[in-house]
Amino acid sequence: MQGHIESVMVVTVHRLLEIPMDLARQMLGSTRVETNATLWRDTIRAKCEDGQIVELAELAFDEFACITRGRNDFVHAIHVALYGEHMGLVPFPHTLLLRGEPLAIRTRDPTKRRPSAEVHAVRDQVAELAQKVAHIDWEISKYPEPSPWRDKFAPR
Repeated sequence: MQGHIESVMVVTVHRLLEIPMDLARQMLGSTRVETNATLWRDTIRAKCEDGQIVELAELAFDEFACITRGRNDFVHAIHVALYGEHMGLVPFPHTLLLRGEPLAIRTRDPTKRRPSAEVHAVRDQVAELAQKVAHIDWEISKYPEPSPWRDKFAPR
């Protein structure tokens, strides 16, 4: 899903700056999501005249840090469970037999731990962000049809 979000961000920058796609890809080519999100948000601030879309882009930008942290908690982690007094790696079929809850432990900083079951919440946050970014691009594109996400992100 992160790749989808980043691809839509590239298209949005391409549309707003009226530059070739290759150039937009280069501009948002950092390996740091935060760097790309900053450039995306700043482009929308500078070029979009719709205040509601700018405000939504600000909200989406704020969500990127949470998404990155969540991704790191699970992608860059080992999933372990307690077997009595010991901790061990848990192959998938055996997770169903555990008495305790498996944990995601970051490989670079084992003090950062999170229940493995929270991966679903992180997935849902990323999906919500993907829809928000797609809605912003849809509105900027000026398609004649309303955004499929209009009701979800319309101002209240």
